[in-house]
Amino acid sequence: MQKRRNANSIVGITSTDFDANHFDFSICNHAMKHVQDDKKAMGECHRVLKPWGKVIFNLPLSGEPETREPNTGMSVPEIKAIVG
Repeated sequence: MQKRRNANSIVGITSTDFDANHFDFSICNHAMKHVQDDKKAMGECHRVLKPWGKVIFNLPLSGEPETREPNTGMSVPEIKAIVG
């Protein structure tokens, strides 16, 4: 896998190297739309959470075929002009 800036860890969401009950909190940002087996991915997220742990799944629900990310270095006014 390609390394990304500011990531704590990059793993395959359907099979991670983390022990069960490892995390208090996890964020899954725009990954589920790329996963073939979403039930397996959610099961793995649940497995690595501690009891009462929380996970946030950020999913594009606008009906758009893909999400758009601002270019690195864009100012807030430029981003607001694009997204409306």
